[in-house]
Order: sequence, then C-alpha cells, then structure tokens
Amino acid sequence: MQRVRYVRMFVVVHAAFVMGVQPAVSDGSGPERGSEPPVATQIIHLDRAAPAGVLPDAELVRSLTAWVADQTGLPQPASPPRFAFASAAVMAAMSIGEGSSGGWLHSTDRSDRIEAMYDTRRRMIFLPHSWRPEPVNLSALVHELVHHMQTEEGRIYACAEAREAPAYAAQIEWLKRFGLTLEDSYGIDGLTLLVRTNCGM
Repeated sequence: MQRVRYVRMFVVVHAAFVMGVQPAVSDGSGPERGSEPPVATQIIHLDRAAPAGVLPDAELVRSLTAWVADQTGLPQPASPPRFAFASAAVMAAMSIGEGSSGGWLHSTDRSDRIEAMYDTRRRMIFLPHSWRPEPVNLSALVHELVHHMQTEEGRIYACAEAREAPAYAAQIEWLKRFGLTLEDSYGIDGLTLLVRTNCGM
C-alpha cells in the first residue's frame, strides 16, 4: 500500500494580520500590530497533502480558537466543540429544521451545499466527509468556532442575523490572509452578506 506523503506547512496567524499583512508561509516570525502591544503569534499547521475525511485535530482547534478569540473579543471556551462528519443531505435536512429545533446554526454555503454546521445543544460542529485543512475549508471552521464560543459564553444577540455578523467577520479576515474573498470562495456578495448579518433585512 502506498503511503501518503504529508507536506507540513507552517502558517502564522497573528492578530496583526487584521491590518492586511499577508501571512503566506513563514518561519515563525510575524509582523506586529502598529503601535499596539504585540500579542501571541499562533502557528497553525496546514497539511496541504492531508487526505480528505480527517477531522480537525486538537492542536489545530486550539490555534484557531485562539485566533478567533483575538479577532472577535470572545473569551476562549472552557471546552472545545465536538466534531462529526455529516453528508450534504443530512446537513441540508438539519438546516431545514433549524427554526423548530432552536439549536442549529449553519455556516456559509455554496450554491449547491452547506459547508459546515454547528449544533448549539450538543456543542458539535458538523463537517462534510470531503473536509480537509485547506484555507477555504478552514474559514468555515473559523465561522463555526465563533458560534461555539458565542454559545459557551452565553452571549445573547438581538436576532439570528446579529449572531452571524461576528462569525462572517472572522471568516472574511481569515480568507484575506490567503488573498481570498467570501464572494470568490462561497459566492456571497456584499448585499447577501448585509442581509445575513442585519436584523430585519
């Protein structure tokens, strides 16, 4: 049996990147945020050759959670979320039942499928079986981690759309680090984002 050869790359995710600095591949050094005090640099490991169908490991989740906390101001949760795979059909059914269950929050979606979902009751993130740690896929994970951190803190929002606003904001910032946009990656333009993140629209 042929072994898969893993190419491990180190991507620096630093709070200073909110200023627009591109991370690319780094040796571990990173820029600092203007005149503000420096913050801890988070090293996130991206296995570019990693096979699909492997759930995020604890190290990746910890690093992403720390980055999300810095971006959003949400406190780091006492416990990480649980993870499970779900088919596109199952996630679509979950999404349809969102209103009655009161527990489902879904991530950004492409025109033909939902990319990830978070269950607030079970504290669980669902990912498609094809998931792998690539920048666009990780942006969906970032989005769902925001929802987990909101839930763990017990933060209350005026509406479901207001809850989505910080999740999309963090996702957009993540994509920027790789020269990507929400519209290019998920087909979500500015008007659609406005509707999804503002109450009563």
